[in-house]
Amino acid sequence: EWNNINGLRDVSALREPARCGILQPETTDVIPLPQAAPPPLPPAQRFPKRAPASASLLPRLLRSQPQTRHWPAARRAPLPNTKPPPMIAHLFGVLALLAIALLFGATWYEAVVMAPNYEHDVPASIVLARQFLARRTPAHFFRVIAPCAQLLALLTVVLDWGKPGDTPFLIGFVTLVVADIITYTFHYPRLAIMFKSADVQDVATLRRAAHEWAVGNWVRGVLLFVVFFAFLAGTVHLATHLNA
Repeated sequence: EWNNINGLRDVSALREPARCGILQPETTDVIPLPQAAPPPLPPAQRFPKRAPASASLLPRLLRSQPQTRHWPAARRAPLPNTKPPPMIAHLFGVLALLAIALLFGATWYEAVVMAPNYEHDVPASIVLARQFLARRTPAHFFRVIAPCAQLLALLTVVLDWGKPGDTPFLIGFVTLVVADIITYTFHYPRLAIMFKSADVQDVATLRRAAHEWAVGNWVRGVLLFVVFFAFLAGTVHLATHLNA
């Protein structure tokens, strides 16, 4: 019988006495000796060094050339923000709006109150106006407020350029310049005829100058109306952006 899985004979079966008159030969036990474990490999063989992957991919000509190290470029410090804050543009916008409001109110006062008195009973009305305006004239007011309004409007446009509300400010400034050009080219020559001419008896010339000056005042009042509401819209738009 063969019962040992290692291929060895069963000793107990071979040592049994003979059955049926047949002698069984005796055998010796064979015990397999455990084999000694092999010695561990040195670290150099267990962990071999691998060549860089890029070395096998590059051509031999490129590998033979000396490699240069590229140092990272120095980071530049961010430039300071030179644009003025929106609050300054808003402040100049409010000041320009106040100056334009003064021009707007004075122009409509002259158109509604003063112009009808100049046109009534020429040349007597012109003579009385000359006597009444001997100390101060409206020119003393407009020659101070008008340049201030233009300067403040220009600063507002420059400071608010590229910010919310810059388009209404630009439209208002251009309209203000147009109104001032009309004042110098149309109103001042007629005021000179009314208040500085030596010939007061030329009734036709005085009446025509007074009428044209009154009509021109309405045109200038309409232009200043556009300027006032343009700067008002720009100031409100900029204030809304600041509060957002």
